[in-house]
Amino acid sequence: MTQTFDALAGLKKLCAQLKDLRARAGLTPALAEALAAPERKAAALETGAVQGAASGRPAPGTAPAPADFGQLHSQLATLYNVLQQADAAPTTQAASAAANLRRRLAEATSLWNELKGRDVDSINAQLRTAGLPPLTL
Repeated sequence: MTQTFDALAGLKKLCAQLKDLRARAGLTPALAEALAAPERKAAALETGAVQGAASGRPAPGTAPAPADFGQLHSQLATLYNVLQQADAAPTTQAASAAANLRRRLAEATSLWNELKGRDVDSINAQLRTAGLPPLTL
């Protein structure tokens, strides 16, 4: 849960910085679009929201979106509460749910690390070229 909480805080901070930068007058269209792409990725990782889509759900016939940190945090809290209420060893269902959440958390964390690394580094290079302050996480 700490991992999801920290990721959510980082995603909120990144989204706020990107939104503020995009609101600046005088951005080139290329830089504005370059800022929009990681903002969409961050929003999807934070809440599963896909900007420009009618819903956060994937279109029929497409692969499901990776779990978002908001969803994972909620599901981990639910599992934690179930485990705390029992005065016995976890059930096989609870153990299976924990393993599934661990796998999905690893996938989401990998995407978050990629966004923080490669994407933010690329944006920061463009921001430096434009004489704008870099993104900080």
